[in-house]
Amino acid sequence: MAFGLVFFTSSIIAYTSALLIPGFTLALGFLLGGIVSPPDAVAAATVLKGMKVPKRLMTILEGESLINDASSLIVFRFALAAVLTGTFSMQEATGQFFMVAGMGTVVGLAGAHILYVIHRFLPTTPPIDAALTVMTPYILFLCAEQFHFSGVMAVVSGGLFMSYRAHEVFKTGSTRLNMLGVWTTLIFVMNALVFILIGLELPEIIRGLGSYSIADGIRYGLIISAITIVLRYLWVYPSAYIPRWLSAKARRDPSPGWKGPLIISWAGMRGVVSLATALSIRFLWTTV
Repeated sequence: MAFGLVFFTSSIIAYTSALLIPGFTLALGFLLGGIVSPPDAVAAATVLKGMKVPKRLMTILEGESLINDASSLIVFRFALAAVLTGTFSMQEATGQFFMVAGMGTVVGLAGAHILYVIHRFLPTTPPIDAALTVMTPYILFLCAEQFHFSGVMAVVSGGLFMSYRAHEVFKTGSTRLNMLGVWTTLIFVMNALVFILIGLELPEIIRGLGSYSIADGIRYGLIISAITIVLRYLWVYPSAYIPRWLSAKARRDPSPGWKGPLIISWAGMRGVVSLATALSIRFLWTTV
């Protein structure tokens, strides 16, 4: 789901929007597909909070979100390059994707090992540990981007490694409580900031519609949203049952039934990553 569903959604949205919207190229379609393809685990977890949802389903949703943001942003990156250069090759983009994503993962793990040594063996304090965890994503991202690899994959892989080793690095309760407070506040502020920026940008977006009317924008938006929802159903149900048909080992796991895939399909709300990616287009366009 983290890779296959993102590519499936991006590709279908790209070709559909190119056929549906006048003047929309395939490169612009992949740009749109990269924006709308990643679901938001925070939104899903918030909606499902307090409900009796099996832990297995929550693990799938949260695990999907760890990687799908990275894969969608890499699709977005290649699509933006295609829009700016006017050329797009699916074969070349696919090969570059795996190289950029793989080497970004390598850089992230290498940097995380260095930061692990700092946390583990140097005389740090809870405030220093919290400050380092805030700095770590930026350090990993900039290091990977310096070599033209995926900074997002570097951050994801480095974060997974540090999370896996957290019980060795952050041993005291005061350190863990301090970091929990810091990151809870940061996540709240960042989420709020992105939605505020969307509201501030809305008048500018409406003025930028050009020859399209507001009704056209709403219609295209509803169609793209409906296609995105349907595509998730078309991916989730087969991926839940086909492995059980092909593998005896998979059949030993509890049957997903029809309710589990239904919840996973409906829990594909889009959130902050899609909003932030859309907001970045103008900045990236002008800087490039």
